[in-house]
Amino acid sequence: PQEYQAPPLPRVGKPMILLDGLLGIGAKGMLRREISELCAEINYIRNRCGAVRTVAIDIPTGVDPNTGMPQQNAVEADFTMCIGAVKQGLLDDDATLFAGRLVCIDLPGLHVQAIPATELITSSRLTKFLSARPYTDYKNKRGHIGVIAGSEGMLGAARLCCEAALRAGAGLVTLHVHKNVYPLIAPSMPPEIMVRPVNSYADISIRTFSAFLIGPGIGSVSEEDAEAIRLILETGTPTVLDADGLNLAAAMQWNLGEHILATPHHGEIRRLLPDADNYAIRADIADCFLAEHEAALIYKGARTIVTQRGKPLFYNITGDPGMATAGQGDVLAGICGGFISQGESLLVSAVLGVYLCGRASEMAISVGEATQQTLTAGDTLRHLPAAILSTARLCY
Repeated sequence: PQEYQAPPLPRVGKPMILLDGLLGIGAKGMLRREISELCAEINYIRNRCGAVRTVAIDIPTGVDPNTGMPQQNAVEADFTMCIGAVKQGLLDDDATLFAGRLVCIDLPGLHVQAIPATELITSSRLTKFLSARPYTDYKNKRGHIGVIAGSEGMLGAARLCCEAALRAGAGLVTLHVHKNVYPLIAPSMPPEIMVRPVNSYADISIRTFSAFLIGPGIGSVSEEDAEAIRLILETGTPTVLDADGLNLAAAMQWNLGEHILATPHHGEIRRLLPDADNYAIRADIADCFLAEHEAALIYKGARTIVTQRGKPLFYNITGDPGMATAGQGDVLAGICGGFISQGESLLVSAVLGVYLCGRASEMAISVGEATQQTLTAGDTLRHLPAAILSTARLCY
């Protein structure tokens, strides 16, 4: 075939949408040369004009709807508008780069067989968990979460996760830090969050709390602190184990019980599962985790997976590449902990957390307060109320 010749770039004076509807989902075989060249042109314009976004109808041209395998020059979409149902191949790891943000367009009356052993996290599934509170509610009915987070040099992690737990609705939030860190962190914390200085984590009163969040920014801990964390985990109190808490669990070879929600990214799950590199597919790695641990899992990534033993793999559809920045995991852990402290199950809290974090980040960008380049975890946290309102379809 002749080498592709790139066309002149268009003069983009305002945002432009490239609409990919070149082929239907029934197309088979290799792309014809003229179709492949059109796909290459779409990608060329998208990748060189900042004001351009590509929207694919049903599936990006050049991506197999069953396997997710992309052909050469397959369209790299920012959004894929899935009509009636998401095609199975779009949840494959190979398709993620090309499908972008999945948007589900329901067709009333159309009955579509579910994708085997997988589910999508969509707003319609979550509305019932964000219903109005009883009018007689008070803070103690909304739970008290104990947080172990932050150390010298990583104080921001503690603030982000604590404030996120509060924003997710926890009635009371208490942060525990070592006494040498207390003068540094206490003045910077929101006034609604209680900060308790401790000589070691063994000083924490376990019975006080309905849930724990352990790990963000704690760094390397002493043997005494590690033993205290192990004892907390053994009480059976619902716990979000995140970041350095996961690294500690991996180093100590702890088995994570069914009352724990683990929130690893790929690097952390490799430490928990030495055999993870034997699996090329994220879904297989998630299954491997469930075989080793009873804990619920948030496997963070471009299409975050949430699961638990005996449950499907839930794939999140919200989020934006701008979330690839420090602190987003701290916000996610705090939101999950906030819901758990109020009595929600680990799985429901995890599904709510990943969806709302992604949605809040999208909203920060859509209203012009951030871009993919400038989005911060603080932006995500500030737009959490709007994300909850939009997901719950509430108005006040």
